[in-house]
Amino acid sequence: MMNNLQTRALCVLGASALLMGAGAVLDLQAKPAAAASIPVVSDEPSLPAPAWMVGAQNGVVAVFTGDGQLVRLTDSPVSALPAADRESLLRGIPVEDDVQLAMLLEDYE
Repeated sequence: MMNNLQTRALCVLGASALLMGAGAVLDLQAKPAAAASIPVVSDEPSLPAPAWMVGAQNGVVAVFTGDGQLVRLTDSPVSALPAADRESLLRGIPVEDDVQLAMLLEDYE
């Protein structure tokens, strides 16, 4: 037979197990289930890369392909342009087509 101390220890362990189980059930009920990770799909179409980028290189206005390959250095010094134009060229100006490119380069001559 078990002695009194063993009986008390088993009662304490049993009660602890019941309380832990009940706490776990209550905790699960209190928290909503985590939502599954769902990729967000935008309805907006992605913008295509511009055909050209106009920027500055070696102190002059330069033309780059949309992916950054140097195509042409002009004779137009960046230092001769107004500050706003210089800042735009340092950031790079995306150009969508050849007509827009010709007009922009004409502005910088």
